Amino acid sequence: MNNKLTVGENLRWEASRMMLPEHREALLQQQRKGKVKKRPEVCEEEQEQIGIALYESMWTGKEVTLTLFQELGDDTVLEGVVMKINATTRLIHMKCIEEIECIHFQEIIQIH
Repeated sequence: MNNKLTVGENLRWEASRMMLPEHREALLQQQRKGKVKKRPEVCEEEQEQIGIALYESMWTGKEVTLTLFQELGDDTVLEGVVMKINATTRLIHMKCIEEIECIHFQEIIQIH
């Protein structure tokens, strides 16, 4: 004798499996967590070089290219001129093509 849990025996309810929106969102978040990248380590020497290049861009108006870390997906590349550096909040205001971007210093992983 088969019970209700045997595959193919519970035909009445087999096609009517539902998922609540909360459960679906939780499942999607769990899948996204599996794709999260770890932040690469930036040594002190590289941080110092990044800081020097940012100040140089601000004072001379020279354009710099920054690579910003993104946990999900590909890293972002921004190109522009540094307008302002706030040392207390560690925010960099950078003028890109059309708008000014606010960037946290800790997001920068590479400078070109």
